[in-house]
Amino acid sequence: MQRSIMGNQRRSTHLFLKYIFYGFPLLLCGSSYIEPIVCELKFGNVTDTGLNSNRTSISSTSNSKLTLDVLSSAKFMQFSKSIKKLPLIKWENPNKRSIENTIQFIYYKNGKMLFKSSSAEEHKSVDITKCSNEKISMIFHGWMESCNTNWVIKLRERDIGLTYHRGGCIICIDYGYWAEETYLKLWRNFDIITEVLYKEILSLIHKGLNPRQSFLFGFSYGGHIVSTIGRRLPPKYKFKKIDICDMAGPGFDFFTDHNHKDAADNVQCYYSSIGKGTRFYDCHQNIRLGQCGYSQLATLTQSLYSSHGLCVQIYINAFDHPFYALQNPPRWCATVNPAQNLPKYFTIGYKESGYRHIRGDIFVPTGLKYPYNLSKKQLARFQALHDY
Repeated sequence: MQRSIMGNQRRSTHLFLKYIFYGFPLLLCGSSYIEPIVCELKFGNVTDTGLNSNRTSISSTSNSKLTLDVLSSAKFMQFSKSIKKLPLIKWENPNKRSIENTIQFIYYKNGKMLFKSSSAEEHKSVDITKCSNEKISMIFHGWMESCNTNWVIKLRERDIGLTYHRGGCIICIDYGYWAEETYLKLWRNFDIITEVLYKEILSLIHKGLNPRQSFLFGFSYGGHIVSTIGRRLPPKYKFKKIDICDMAGPGFDFFTDHNHKDAADNVQCYYSSIGKGTRFYDCHQNIRLGQCGYSQLATLTQSLYSSHGLCVQIYINAFDHPFYALQNPPRWCATVNPAQNLPKYFTIGYKESGYRHIRGDIFVPTGLKYPYNLSKKQLARFQALHDY
């Protein structure tokens, strides 16, 4: 009996050490799971900020490198289940009330702020009659972001984004207080943050918000929130349209349901990076930008955005600049579900009427310089160069 207990203790200790050396750096580095990765660490500080779209926000030098031999997906799942049973780790998650009192719902119309609810009591008493008969757009941001992040402002602006092209009311959901935490903490709080937002949105529907006139946009971490809320709502409250930009991969790829098509009548997902974005393509339209959705050439000519952060920039630019899709997938891009019968010079981006019956993977080459699209002449040259 004593030998058995000692054996169990050794196994628990072994699993705990694997968790420390594999789990923590994996999530903090924000890198992919399938290929071995190298993260530069110095006293626990990570060089890359993971999912932050602004690549220049944190930089540190390191003399030592830790190579992580990342577990395969099957082993990672088995390992994660074992970890959850360990009594050694105690997580201190925020309670529901603290989440409710720090999340803001900010309402805009015609480019101006209507009102803002910033606490649990304000959420309960909010009057949405000014928006109940209008088209509604909701914006969900990513890690280290808020409703004051540059791309969020551009997306809702009067002359550029949703205000001009869609109209109606825009609600920005700001959980920036929690998004400022480390990525690991934000990831751990995903369920409780999503639960609070789900109940708030369900409450808005009961007050008059029409889900059939609603459009949701989520970037990175916010993309998972949008998908989860949409899938949890009863069928009678199903959203009409959801667009998602480079849904976060680290921490989610092997822990969440990837059937995002159930979140709305039409779910359109954009993919721009393989390190910080998901590896799973499971939306009605999977728009794979640049190099097969793995990376963007524009990172060579500008230092502000990573391939991950370029996703929202390209999405916003597509309001005013045509991004042409290839009629057939490139030979070097793996796909099991290519879109069929794409018309010549088919363009991607926000579309009020949706994509009709187009389904599957859509490949869109992108350029080196702003606004990151290819002209028809450049597209023809691209196809000729690659013997397409």
